[in-house]
Amino acid sequence: MQHHRLSAVIASIAGMADDSDKNLKHNDEEQLQRLLDSMGQESAAAPRPPKKKSTEVQESAPRPQKKKSNKGAVSKFREQQKLKRRGSIDTGAAREPAPVARKEKKKKRPAPQPQPRRPPPPLPSSEAVDAVLAEMSPAARPARPKKRQKPREEAPPADACRAAVDAFVACRAAAMRGEARHGAELQAAFDRVQGGPEAADARRAARDAVKRLHRAKPGLEKRDAAALVDALGALDEAYHRLRYARRDAVPPPHQVFEKVLGRGSIINEAADALLETLPADLHIEESDDPLHQLYRLRWREGAWLFGPSSMWHLDERLEPGEPTTTPKRNDPVAAPTVHRWRDSARTWACREYAYAVPGAEALNALAGLNRPVVEAGAGTGYWADALRKRGVSIKAYDVRPPSITANAYHGRQAAHFSELQAGDALRAAEAAAACGGALFACYAPPEDDADEAFLGRAAGHFAERGGDCLVLVGEWRGDTAAADAAFLGRWELVNQWPIPNWGDTSAALTVWRPVRGESRMCVLDACSACGVKRGLRRCRLTCDLVYCSRACAVDHSERRAALVAFKFADRRPPIDSDFDDPLRFAPVVHGGTRAKKKKKRRKK
Repeated sequence: MQHHRLSAVIASIAGMADDSDKNLKHNDEEQLQRLLDSMGQESAAAPRPPKKKSTEVQESAPRPQKKKSNKGAVSKFREQQKLKRRGSIDTGAAREPAPVARKEKKKKRPAPQPQPRRPPPPLPSSEAVDAVLAEMSPAARPARPKKRQKPREEAPPADACRAAVDAFVACRAAAMRGEARHGAELQAAFDRVQGGPEAADARRAARDAVKRLHRAKPGLEKRDAAALVDALGALDEAYHRLRYARRDAVPPPHQVFEKVLGRGSIINEAADALLETLPADLHIEESDDPLHQLYRLRWREGAWLFGPSSMWHLDERLEPGEPTTTPKRNDPVAAPTVHRWRDSARTWACREYAYAVPGAEALNALAGLNRPVVEAGAGTGYWADALRKRGVSIKAYDVRPPSITANAYHGRQAAHFSELQAGDALRAAEAAAACGGALFACYAPPEDDADEAFLGRAAGHFAERGGDCLVLVGEWRGDTAAADAAFLGRWELVNQWPIPNWGDTSAALTVWRPVRGESRMCVLDACSACGVKRGLRRCRLTCDLVYCSRACAVDHSERRAALVAFKFADRRPPIDSDFDDPLRFAPVVHGGTRAKKKKKRRKK
């Protein structure tokens, strides 16, 4: 019944909303009001259905606000009628406000009463503790395999080193044929070599050698000498570092290079052709000395690379070497590729053996002194060992023996002389003077090294204590100890003998005694042709020849051409105008004066 009346009300309201003015008339509004009042009375008389929640709580709760309608006056009227309807329903006795719920105060809990302490549990026995610790130990746990762990086959150290040397020989021989092969085998063989930091350096050198070998492949195919020298230098560096790291398992250099440079190799024809054009005194005889053997093999390689019969092309201009503080300055002059090859051939040979090659003539001259020999700055003791084999009574001293500590020139190379002692040049001078022997030094360092100064301090100390025989192996006005005015005033040259020289050295063995009259100068301080001692100019290609005029240089041109060819300094034969060329000749600068000026400046 109520539902039908409500529908009627809604229909009437909709009909009134259809008016054109959209406004309600007063009579319609009064009629509607009466209808709503009657509906409110019937609803109040009828019983209300039970509700789940209290109406009082609902009335007290805030109602959400409705959005305002924009439908005009009809919407406003509907809202007003809803408010009126609510008032008619709630007419009657006024309702009491809903009681406000009060929060109950929390009751305080009584304080906990102290309970008697329980006695601690008894400690386990030592056997139980040991059993638990045994279970917790890593050894008792089952071994778990590491993730991505691959089984590695490790060869014995000797076998790994032998395989690396074989790979080096194969790779180097292929490069000499103009082929960039066996690089992968070389790297794999070196990677299997185990050891300390030195072995790691050898592995890195092998990887660098493989990279440089691939870069040099186009040049090798075109027979470019520069590309071949770069590849060979990198390969040799890898081998020498392997030798330095595993000396016990790697063969010495003279045995290894015999496999690629010895008889039956491709270098023999070119080397023999160059030897035929040289005088007999420049021929390198075979020897049992390991360093001399290596020197001979590397020279034959140079003849094959840079000789007149070489198949390798080299089109480079002459350039000076790296500048030094020694009287040698930046000499000798050669092509850049020749400079690199010389360094590769000589550097590691000097580190492992000695800085000068002991020739038979020089060793015989030392043995012919018929007196004990005491060596200062012996390095590895290589010359001392060679003299011992010839029956000479020898003692050797060095500031830092390589078998005891790292040497500045030889690193930690094994000493060739078992009786090498620690001591400076002054101690060696005292020992030589005490036994009446000869004081010997091979490639004495320059005078700027105060710990190893030889000519200035040790030689004077030796003479003050009665020493009368001084033997030197080194360069005159070169990279070795410079002979200053004080030395030349107290010592005079007795004799000299040649020794085998690398391409960038000009050393000799000289014997000196205290001055008893007028001092004689070394042959390098006089013209090589006429003996004049003024106006001298030195050949920058060989560093062995000195001339006073162009005429002497022209008269001595055959000897100069032979030395230039022997050291691979220049493929062009000498001409008359070379004496005035500053790239080929330079004035002789006497050492010692320059050093004195520097010292005076420092004092100021």
